[in-house]
Amino acid sequence: MLWERQPVLYTADLLGINLPWLDLHNGADVRLAHNWLGASYDCRLVEADLEEIEAMGIRKIRCFCVLESVFDYQDGAFRLNPNHANHLIDFLLRTERHRMQVICVMSDGNCGNRPLEGQFRWDLIQSPQGAQAYADAYVEYVKRFGCHANILMWEVNNEPYGSLTWSPLAHKLRVTQEQVHDYLRLCYTTLKSHAGDVPVGFSEMEEREQDKYHMFGDAPKRKALIDDCTDIYSMHFYRASPDQIEDFRPLTDKPKWATEIGSYNYFDPRAEGHPLPAKDDLYDASKNYRAVPLLARKLVNSGFTLVMPWAFSSNPGLVAHKKDGTHMLGPLALYIRRELTRADRVVTVK
Repeated sequence: MLWERQPVLYTADLLGINLPWLDLHNGADVRLAHNWLGASYDCRLVEADLEEIEAMGIRKIRCFCVLESVFDYQDGAFRLNPNHANHLIDFLLRTERHRMQVICVMSDGNCGNRPLEGQFRWDLIQSPQGAQAYADAYVEYVKRFGCHANILMWEVNNEPYGSLTWSPLAHKLRVTQEQVHDYLRLCYTTLKSHAGDVPVGFSEMEEREQDKYHMFGDAPKRKALIDDCTDIYSMHFYRASPDQIEDFRPLTDKPKWATEIGSYNYFDPRAEGHPLPAKDDLYDASKNYRAVPLLARKLVNSGFTLVMPWAFSSNPGLVAHKKDGTHMLGPLALYIRRELTRADRVVTVK
């Protein structure tokens, strides 16, 4: 049997899920982020999500708890918004009660025009003073919320380099990779002395077929843009087949996590802007279910110690959120529940 096809026994330490933000159960497009920690925060829906995730056997989640939603920016500095901060505190307390560890995604450069209050400020990272304002705010964030012992990682930014290719504001301002790297390195080195044993870093796309997203598999880019600003090689894979992921077994310098995983996440049926055709297969319950277990198996056999499918919210093919606050699990979510329940039974018997 090929090494990448070796069977995997999933446990709650190995298999988690993204809960990026709340679905409001109102039939709106769940692929669009909203400021779930702001005025729309609904502890009833949060509790229902966490109960369902706990019942699936999952104990590790990844959430977009972005700084811009709990801080206000004025006069050149970020200042904590006490009302929104209380929402994040409530969320973290609930995750603790449900025995879950949380990767806190602290900023996302791909806000576009989605209604996240305070959206990521690309202009700030283009100057030393602005980048320092972010670094100082991350320190205050960790000081305020780091008392929660269930933080799995402080993720400074989600896909900061990848966002350069699709964020309208980053395009308009002509933000460069070098500016992004300087910002990431400053925030990483500043935050490390305040984070204790909790890893600090960022996550990024990884695609072998497109050079602009081939970040971790390209040794020179990895050395220049990644190695000095993260504790974790935290990668995102949206592929249909394991042969589209290279062999990461030789990459052993840092822990490897697949913090987003799914089938193709774009609509381009004629492959006019991508190397391969796709029709948003990530959101197709059957296609995504075929892809993810195969991708995850190869990654785990490559030494990845955490895989996290996208997503409990923002993917109706994985979980449908009903208007009464309940959920309908799709085939991949049911697979995850079966795998983790089976693992629990094995551990119990031993």
